[in-house]
Amino acid sequence: MSDQAIGGVDVILSAVGDAASLDICVRVAGVLWPHARFEDADTGERYASYADVPFGRISGLFVYRDLAAQFSWDSDAEEANTMVYLIRHPGAITVVVDDPAALGGMLEGMRTMLETDNERNR
Repeated sequence: MSDQAIGGVDVILSAVGDAASLDICVRVAGVLWPHARFEDADTGERYASYADVPFGRISGLFVYRDLAAQFSWDSDAEEANTMVYLIRHPGAITVVVDDPAALGGMLEGMRTMLETDNERNR
């Protein structure tokens, strides 16, 4: 996946934009996608579980719904709304999705948790 361009809609979420912010977004995705798989967007390194992701070293992360979704994206037969691309920046997390309405619950969960984190860090 890491050598392919992806389309989608960029949703910008206000956040500290550090490794903890990325971690928060991944934990929210994991609640909705309990079998999620992960890939470092820069290196292509893959992680089978949340516990394997080195958040301090990653600035962009693909989160796949499950192993089948990861294989689908690898084979260019992408299934809509089965992957999100998280990018951390100072002051924000960008979430790239196919259809924000279809993943509205996930995006709202991320927004809520990041707002709580932002308040704690003031």
